[in-house]
Formats: sequence, C-alpha cells, structure tokens
Amino acid sequence: MKSEIETFRASIRKAIVDKDRVALEGFLANDFVHTHGSGKVDDKAARITGMLGATATIDSAPADDLRIRIPVPGTGIVTGVSKVPMGPQEVTFRWTAIYVKKGQSWQFAASQATRLSA
Repeated sequence: MKSEIETFRASIRKAIVDKDRVALEGFLANDFVHTHGSGKVDDKAARITGMLGATATIDSAPADDLRIRIPVPGTGIVTGVSKVPMGPQEVTFRWTAIYVKKGQSWQFAASQATRLSA
C-alpha cells in the first residue's frame, strides 16, 4: 500500500505542475480540509485554488524525512518536512497528510502544516 500512496502523491504533484484542476477535484475528498501553519483553514475549493496559484505549496515541494504509515487498511498517514519558497526566502514546514482509499482509488482527505523556526 505504501507504493500506492507514493504513486498517488506523484499524481497530485503532476496535477499541480500541469495546472490540472479537474484531476485535483477528483484527488481531494469532498470534505477535504487543510490547516495552514498560520492556523488558517482551507476547504477543498480553497486548497485547489492555492495549489494552482502562483505560490508554491507543501503539496508540490520536495519532501525530506518522508514517512508513510498504514495504521489500518485503506488509510495512509504521511509526514514530512518541506522547504517552500515564499518571496525572497524559503520557509520550512513539517506537515501531515491523510489519504483514504475509496473503492479502488485514493483520496486526499486532510493535511496540516506547521512552520518551523529558522
């Protein structure tokens, strides 16, 4: 299952790079929620707009310290650290993403990012 999640994450990154809103609409669960490092909360529509915007997001940034856990079949919890360009500087975030399997497909259910101090 870990390889399925790795493939799914690559599909999300590709959709972001390709600016493929239709693919992202299918990848994110209808009740998706993302909590930013600032505490702001995005729903599915807001997160997709952010993913397709001009600024980088943790979803498309390379990840270090990547860990994939499958606590129960059909649920994946992925954690990592990503450096995201923000203006003239890079900001480092530790993040968590939760994926759930619906039928034969994975969906991105929730994510949270914590900004790390420099």
